[in-house]
This record gives sequence, structure tokens and C-alpha cells, in this order.
Amino acid sequence: MQIKPQEQDTRKRLQPWQAKPDSDLPSATLINANDIQTVALPHYVLNHSHHPLEAQALIEAVMLCHQGRTLSTAVSYDLADIWHGMLTDNIDNHTDADSQPTNIVVSYEKILPHTIDSQLLEMVANMDRRLDSALFALAVKQLSKHDLSESTINELRSKHERDHSNQSHQHYSQQEKCRQMLMRYQQGIIELVKRQLSADLSKYFADEVIRERSCTDNQKPVFNHAEDKASRIPSILSLWQALHLQQLLPILSTVLNDKHLIMPALWQQALQAGRDTIYAQLDPSGQVFASLDNAKKSMLILLAYRLAKDKKGQMVSALDSSALSYNHASMTHYIVDLRRHARLIDIELTAVSDANLQWLLLTAQSLNSVQLLAVINAVPILQPFRTENKREDNYRERQQSSCQIDYNDCVNSSYVDNVTINNSYAYNNYRQWLSTLHTMMLHDTIVSQDEYDCLLSLSERWLGIRQLF
Repeated sequence: MQIKPQEQDTRKRLQPWQAKPDSDLPSATLINANDIQTVALPHYVLNHSHHPLEAQALIEAVMLCHQGRTLSTAVSYDLADIWHGMLTDNIDNHTDADSQPTNIVVSYEKILPHTIDSQLLEMVANMDRRLDSALFALAVKQLSKHDLSESTINELRSKHERDHSNQSHQHYSQQEKCRQMLMRYQQGIIELVKRQLSADLSKYFADEVIRERSCTDNQKPVFNHAEDKASRIPSILSLWQALHLQQLLPILSTVLNDKHLIMPALWQQALQAGRDTIYAQLDPSGQVFASLDNAKKSMLILLAYRLAKDKKGQMVSALDSSALSYNHASMTHYIVDLRRHARLIDIELTAVSDANLQWLLLTAQSLNSVQLLAVINAVPILQPFRTENKREDNYRERQQSSCQIDYNDCVNSSYVDNVTINNSYAYNNYRQWLSTLHTMMLHDTIVSQDEYDCLLSLSERWLGIRQLF
């Protein structure tokens, strides 16, 4: 039977990882957020960035296109798909759960499912993937220019009631709609945060043991489609997502909340409440984290996570059911490497058993974006002392300063854990932490675009400067 033109399926299958390199960008260099200015972006994308809801849609499109999965322009995506990763590939109908431990979710219940502008999604999918962080930064910057606080909406309503003009009514209605939609989005993200904080980090390799025991050698397929898909997905996708979510959440709080109110954000409260559960899963014996404050715990977890995602060294293949024996030879190198890198940031693991470090590596590989966000958020945001005569944006001075640095958490400085002003870290300690992460991310002296984005984001978050150390 021939399908009539009006009955044809209008959905499009998008494969963002196959997008061609942008001709306006150098082919052999890493791309910074500022490089977005040299690219001829489609007017449709630029126009989206100026409206608060459309800027949010642009952010969602970027996050989906970065996951290395086939997308459809006719599928509803919920917040777990966007910020955590799709549990199944909606087009190929193959599960990614076996190949991607980051796809472990607590519940299959959808959180705010919605469609995304098909034309926007298609355009973003066809862009150079190296631009994803730059596109995200553009959208977040534009979103931050809006003020949708309750007091502002009330002022617009009062103005409309005074002058009764159609223009003021439309402006008030539009702004109120934007506020309500973004508030629903913010509440949805908080729900997502609460769900994913309790994800079981041991589920992935526990399921692997069951799967291996239920399969004989002659039943194993020669070609695994899931493994082919896994090769398209950035190795540190969850960290990349976490750092982008970290940039968006304070902006949403600023845009939606009255500026005169000083109160801890709900997402910060949720992250802090769930952090102990993450620590307990990563170190059930308590031996690894026993003498570390939250900042050093975070750094050690980031080292373990990055090491567990090291495809170059075949870490992922080593962390299978055959490696669950504590004395397995394939794990020895990674345990030694973790100890060595920990020493570089003054964390001594000599007294910690190999078994506990192996467990840390096995569970760290399954950390999802929200759990990593909770870990990152435990490190206080610090900036150097400044006098009143010095400009706030004097980045050169910040880079050169080696003095003690003060707390300057833009949301709520009281959320610094286990560290007080009387026991603050030196600026050089943070530089050393970032330098060690940089060293671990090197592969034949090459850092990938995602690794570069993550390092710059960490530097900007913790020290207020975008710089590799």
C-alpha cells in the first residue's frame, strides 16, 4: 500500500555525532566559548537565544545532541533524558543500559516530558559538536539577562492595571507565562536531583555478574550493537553534564527569585542532603575517606571517576565481572595510578587496602551527572582577596596571586562543608588539584574537547578564571 503524502511520517532521525566540522573553526585546535563569535550561526538559533523559554529549548537541544545517540524530531524527551541520558535508544530500539553505567536511573517515571522544536533540534544536530559548550554558554548568558522574579511580574501586572493598554497586557502575560514555565522546569530539575542522588552505584557491575553467569561463551554475540554505540559517547559525559547543570541552576534561581532574598537554593539543599549517601556507597568501609574533608573527598572521587572512564587504558573493559576479584591483575595498574595521582594532591592512601580502592573505582564509574554535581558542589568556591580599589573582574591579578584566598560562594557561602575561613586552602592547592586532573586526562599529550571543557568549567567554578593548569 502506498502512503499518501499527507500521511507520511514527518519524524527525522538525527545522528548528531556525524555532524561535519564547521569551516569557520580551526580543524586541529580545541574550541573555547569565545569561538562562538567566529561562527556563522543560523538566524533561527540566534533568535532562540534571546527569549527565555527558547533559550531553555536551545540548552536542551545541545544536551541531547551531545549524548552520541540517535534522536527523533517527533519524540517527547523528559528531564532525565536531557540531563542524565536516555535509557533506551528510541529509534534503534536497542538498550544502552548494558554498555553505559551512567544510564542507571531510580525510576522510569517521566519528569516533565515535552517535545523540542524540531527545526531547532535538527539545526543543532547538524552543528560541529565541538561547539556544544559554546552554544550552551551563549544560551545561559542570554537567559541570565532576564528578570522573571515574582516582584517584577507583580510590577508588570500593576502597570497593566493602571494604563489598560494592550501592549502592557501582552508583555505582562508573556512574562508571567515564561516565569510559570521556567518554575515548572526548575521544580522538575529538583525532582530529578532528588531521584538520581540515590541511584545504586553497584547496580551496573552487579548486573554484569548475573548476566555473565547466565550466558555461556557460545551464546555471546560476535558483534554487540550497544558497544558500537558506546564508542560514540564521550567517556566523561556525566561530568560534562554535571558541570553544565551547575552553570544553569544558579541562573534559574537568579532569574526566578527576588534578588533581595538571600536563602539557600532548594537544589543545593538536596545535593548536600544526598552527599553522605554517595560517600557511603563509594567507601562503605569508611577507610578511604576517613581522614579527608569534603573538598579532598571530591578531588579523590573525580580522580577515580576519570580513571574509571579511561578508554585509552581499557579501564572500562577491566571493570567487568572478571575483575571483581580483588587480586585481579587487570586492576593493579589502576589502583597504583590512583594512589600516585592522589599523592600529587597530598592525599596519602598507603594505609588504604587495595580492596577498598578497587571498590571506589568500580562504583565511581557509575556516578551519574547529579551525583557528580553533588561531589563538585562540596568544594568551596574561592577567590583571592581584593581591596575596594581593585576591579572585580581583574582576572590577571587573580591568576598571578598566590596568597590565601577567601570564600565567595555566589549562592550561599554557608554551604561550605568541613572547611572554615580559619582553615582555608591556598590558591596554589586549587591550582595543584586542577593540574593533577589535567595530567590524568592527557592521552599521548592530547586532551579531548570534552576534557578541555570540563577542566575550564572546574577552573571557572572554583577559582573564577578559565585557565588550564
